[in-house]
Amino acid sequence: MARFRTDVHDLIDENNALNDSSFTRRLKNNLSYNITISSTHSGAALRGDGPNSYVLKGMNLEKDHTFFITGFIASTIRWWNTSNTITLTRSQSIDHQYGFELVKPRPQFYAYTSNTFTTKDLFKIQ
Repeated sequence: MARFRTDVHDLIDENNALNDSSFTRRLKNNLSYNITISSTHSGAALRGDGPNSYVLKGMNLEKDHTFFITGFIASTIRWWNTSNTITLTRSQSIDHQYGFELVKPRPQFYAYTSNTFTTKDLFKIQ
């Protein structure tokens, strides 16, 4: 459990995080939940003077909930070393102050891999 406060544009953010990790022989799993309370700094596109005109405005929202799950696996097979990470993130912002509609976010998927191939101690390809 982590908790910290930061100052964003003279308004206080409070961030609470809960994190759980598990390990097996080769696989590491990480499950996390973050909630930011009291003025999450965000931005909005407000309609400008014309129908195709928008103004980007910074603002502070009421709350933001973020949930993510990560899987990591590393393996070595003779001449091949590989490290792989997959993360799925879901975030939801909440605000009752401005009265505009928030776009419902889609879950975000992130995949990363790093591979190294060694050829008889002559060279490595990464």
